[in-house]
Amino acid sequence: MSRITPIDIENKQFKKSVFGFSKSSVDEFLDELLESYEQIYKENISLKDKVNNLNDVVIYYKGMEDTLKNTIIVAEKAGEEILQVARKNAEQIESEAHINAKTIIGKAEDEARVMNLKREQLVASYDSVRAQMYEYLKTQLALTVRDDEGQFMGMEM
Repeated sequence: MSRITPIDIENKQFKKSVFGFSKSSVDEFLDELLESYEQIYKENISLKDKVNNLNDVVIYYKGMEDTLKNTIIVAEKAGEEILQVARKNAEQIESEAHINAKTIIGKAEDEARVMNLKREQLVASYDSVRAQMYEYLKTQLALTVRDDEGQFMGMEM
């Protein structure tokens, strides 16, 4: 069945009969026109349904797009917050490390001062003992040295 176009309707010429147009010719054309109109009407309804369905799909995907955009924004914000927390933690760890390093250096410097004091005390003790030993040995030597006459020098007995 071919469709009747607007040009077909405009150009349609009916056979003439004694009393005007041929009734069968007009009825036949109206039947074709009715069939064509029904088909176009049904297609129009079908196309409207498809358009509505496609609009629903577009709305659904736009909603998904908005949801995805919001999800991306939330993810970006969460990522930025995580970076900020990580930076703060890194700064805190670095600060604690500096404090610990200063504490360790301070303790090491204190221990070095204590060891230097002990060393100085040991050197002083060594010098004192050495001087005492020197005097003792000098005394002992003086006691053992004799002069030419056989007398011990430096000590009178």
